[in-house]
Amino acid sequence: MSAAHTSVSAPTWCAHFPWLRLLGPAGDPDGPTRWDEPIPAQLPQLDVPPISELVDVVVDDLRAVPVGTLFPRIDRATPLLDCHVPPKRVALLAPHGIERFGDLADRTVGELAFIPRMGPSIARKTIGAFIRTSRTLPLTSAAPSSAAPSSAVPSSSSAASPDDADVPRARAAVGHLEKPLAARLDSVIRALDEYSRDVFLARRLPAETPTFGEIAARYGYPDTRVATSDARTARLVRDAVVSPVLRQALDAVIPEPGATLPLGDLLAAIPGLTDLVPAFDGRPAWTLVADLTGAFVVEDDVVRNTVPPPAPPRPVTRHELVAAVLARAAEPLEPGEIYRLLTETGTPLRTSAVNSTLTNSDLFVRVDRRRWALAAWKPERLYTGTRDVMRRILLESGDGELPLARLAARIQAEYDVAPATVRHYAKRPPFELADGVVRFTGGTYRGARQPQGMSLGASRRMVRRADGWAYQVVVWNPAKRQRGLAVPNAVHTILPPVAEDGTVELPSRLGPQRVLASWDRLRLAPIERFVADLGLRQGDRAWVIFKDDGTFDVERADAPG
Repeated sequence: MSAAHTSVSAPTWCAHFPWLRLLGPAGDPDGPTRWDEPIPAQLPQLDVPPISELVDVVVDDLRAVPVGTLFPRIDRATPLLDCHVPPKRVALLAPHGIERFGDLADRTVGELAFIPRMGPSIARKTIGAFIRTSRTLPLTSAAPSSAAPSSAVPSSSSAASPDDADVPRARAAVGHLEKPLAARLDSVIRALDEYSRDVFLARRLPAETPTFGEIAARYGYPDTRVATSDARTARLVRDAVVSPVLRQALDAVIPEPGATLPLGDLLAAIPGLTDLVPAFDGRPAWTLVADLTGAFVVEDDVVRNTVPPPAPPRPVTRHELVAAVLARAAEPLEPGEIYRLLTETGTPLRTSAVNSTLTNSDLFVRVDRRRWALAAWKPERLYTGTRDVMRRILLESGDGELPLARLAARIQAEYDVAPATVRHYAKRPPFELADGVVRFTGGTYRGARQPQGMSLGASRRMVRRADGWAYQVVVWNPAKRQRGLAVPNAVHTILPPVAEDGTVELPSRLGPQRVLASWDRLRLAPIERFVADLGLRQGDRAWVIFKDDGTFDVERADAPG
C-alpha cells in the first residue's frame, strides 16, 4: 500500500472524537480543520501538539461534559493502569476508591480537579491519557449519547447540528452533552473538603451573611485566611460549573449591560436555572449561578445585568502616533516629514510636540542631525551630537587628526551634517584647527559659552565668602525641581575634572551632589533634599556654596556670609 493511500485512509481526530464537530473551531462548515487531519501512527507525548491542543479544547470548552460521554469507547471496567495513567498516580487515587475508568466516567471534566490528590494539573494529564487510550480502540458507529440533554441552554440552541452555518449555534450544541446544571453544582459542592464547603456555604446560605471575622472566630483562623479560602473555592466552583454554553445562554438572554427583564423570562429561557441543588440547601440553581458569575442580580423578581460595559478604548498616545508613522515609512524621517504625514492622516500634532516626542522617548533614536528612527530597528550608528561624531572619527584615525575636508566627507557619508558645521566645531575645544587639519586635543568640553579669561571675581553672580564661592537663588516651583539649577560658567574654574559621563560629584553634608556638565552649560542635579532639610518654601532665597575644601552646601540667604 502506498504512503499516499495510507494517509487518506487513516482515521482522523474527528472520527475518534465526534464531539469536535460540535465546537466552533472544528464545526465551521466552510472547510476542513486541523482535526480532519489523519492521526499520526506514533502518537506524541501529552505536551506536544496536537495532543496538548486537544486537552485544551476539552478543559476549556467541555468542562461540564462527563468523562464517560467524551470517551464512550473506553469500557468502564478498564483499570486506570490500562488507560495510560502512570502507576504512581493510580496508587494515589486507589485509597479514594478510584481504580477503574468507570469510577471517573460520571464525573465532569471540571469535577476531576476536586478529587483528592488530583488537582487541575493532574486532571489535564489524565484527560490526555484517556485521549491516547481512546485513540487505540477500534472505531464504532455509536455516537456519544450516554448523557441526558442538558437544560443549561435554550432548546433552540440545543437542536443545532454540526452543519449549522452559524458557528455560535453549532458551539451551543455541546449543551446536549453536558451534565445537568443542578447536578454539576451538587457534585462540586459535595466534593469540597469540609472546611472549604462550610466557609463557601456560610457566605451564601444565611439571610444575613456573616463577615469573614465572624467565620474566622468560629474556626480560630485569621480573617485573611478565611477570605482567601472563600475566593479560591468560589473560583474553583465557577470554573468547574459555569461552562461556555451557560455563559453564552446568559449573554443571549440579557445581552446589554444594565438591561433588566422579569425573572420568569430568564428561567423560561434557561430552564436548568430552576432545578434545585440539594447540597445548596435545596435552593434553585440560579441563586448560586448569579453569585458565581456576577453576571446578574435579582431584586423583586427583576433580573438586572451587572456586567460592566466595556471600557472605552484607550486614547492613542502621541508616542504611538509617531511610531506608527515611522513604521509605515520603514525608513528614518525628519520631524517635519513626520508632522506632514500625521496631518495627512487626520491626526496632526504640533511641530513642537513631534520634536518633544522624539527627544524624550526611548522608542526613537537619532540617526543623524535631522532624521529619527525607531529604536527597535537597532541602527548600527546613532547620532549623539556633531562633537561626539568628530571625536569618534578622529580617534579611529589612529593619530587623532584628519584634514578638515576629509573629516567633513567622512561625517557626511554617515550623517546629514553640513561642512560649515564641522568647521565651526573644529575651531573649539576639545578640537583645534591649524593649517586645514583638525586635531582632537583630548579631555571633555568645558563650556563654549564661558568667556575666555573669565574669573570668579569677574562674574557678577558669584560672591566671595570666608569659606568659598557662592551665588544666590530663589526656591523654584516644586513641580520643576527635577530640572535642576543653572550654574554660572565661571564655576568651571574650581570644579574637579569632569568624568566621562559629563558629571562632577562633590561631597556634602547630605551626601554626594552632582553637577551636570553639558557642552555649553553647567547644571546642578536637583537639590530638594537641601530645601527640605532647611525648611525652605517657594519664594525663599538660599545660597548655593562651592567651598574651598571641595565640598558643596546650601544655606538660607539670611544666614551670615
